[in-house]
Amino acid sequence: MEQDPDEDGRDYLVEQLWPAVIVYAVALATQEQERPGHRPPWHVLSDSFEPGALTGHFRQFDSSLDAHDLGVYLTLEVGLQVVAEALGWNIHY
Repeated sequence: MEQDPDEDGRDYLVEQLWPAVIVYAVALATQEQERPGHRPPWHVLSDSFEPGALTGHFRQFDSSLDAHDLGVYLTLEVGLQVVAEALGWNIHY
């Protein structure tokens, strides 16, 4: 979107990325609650969110997101941090 100033990207985050942020936030929080004795799952914010790493996930929920776009992963990571902070979840262990 930054490279094409003529493209209107205002709804991109809401329509494409916000549902993915919510899906991952719920999944990670659920896993943390179900497995309290294990390592908290929030490590995926730095370990798994690399271009191409979530290709299979995006395919499963029929997403049109480009799984190789670094911007998608950075936005997911920041979005998850925003959701976790808003809900008072500790994601820094």
